[in-house]
This record gives sequence, structure tokens and C-alpha cells, in this order.
Amino acid sequence: MAALSTFNDGDRLDRNGPDDYVLNTSSGKYVKFGTVAQLYKEPAKQGSATVLGEVSGAAAALSNSVVPVNVSGSAASVAPPPSPNPGDWFEVVDSRGNASVNNITVDFVTAGIPLNGASDNFVIDVDGGSAEFVYIDATVGWAYSL
Repeated sequence: MAALSTFNDGDRLDRNGPDDYVLNTSSGKYVKFGTVAQLYKEPAKQGSATVLGEVSGAAAALSNSVVPVNVSGSAASVAPPPSPNPGDWFEVVDSRGNASVNNITVDFVTAGIPLNGASDNFVIDVDGGSAEFVYIDATVGWAYSL
């Protein structure tokens, strides 16, 4: 899974292809262009963000990235970034709006990293749903917001 590009705070980006996500930091929103309806999502924090190409099946997130997941055909799982530092974040997005039928599991258990201090996974099961995760420390692990 390769990153499309890395964008820095202050970049002004225009349409970047038929199904790409771009970060427009002047408006503070991620924008998805393409055949699917536009998706607007507030970023976790200012700074640089890596926007990954759309994935399906099993995938791994990178620190400070947005992971668009296509579950049109089957469920998917996303592993959190390895070796996170406090303040690192990532976001998982149901890019095609099918998570109620084919869930997206963010797999913290296999990675051995706590989710809100417990050994647990996070499941996105709402069409068009998304969740943002921020790494706190080794005890709390990742905390999430919807």
C-alpha cells in the first residue's frame, strides 16, 4: 500500500485524480473526488498527513495517515501503525459506504497494542463511517473519536 502523496500544512491542493483524497489545509478538510459522493472529514490535527490509496482486504495504517477502505465486496481489517509515538494518529474511513454489510475491523488485539487501555478491536459497521485514533502511551494505547 503506497502513499499517494504527503501534504503539509498550508498546501492548497486541487483535484488530484478520479478517486484520490486530498488535504486542503486552508479549509481544514479532507476531500474525496471521484464517482462516489464527496466525503468531507475534519482532520485530527494540523501538520502533515499521508493520504493512502484506497485499500480492501487486510491493510496496515501508517502514523499520521488517512486510510480509505473499500468494503464493497468483502469485510476488511486494518492494523494500527507499528511502533507509535505519543501524539501519532490515523483515521479509517469507509470510502464506498458499505460498512453496515461488510464491516471494517481495526485490529489492535493482533498488534498487541491496547485500545483505550483494554485488549480490544474497533469495528466500523455504519455506512460511510469513520474513526480517528490517537496514540497516548503504552498503558492506554490508542484512544478513538468518531
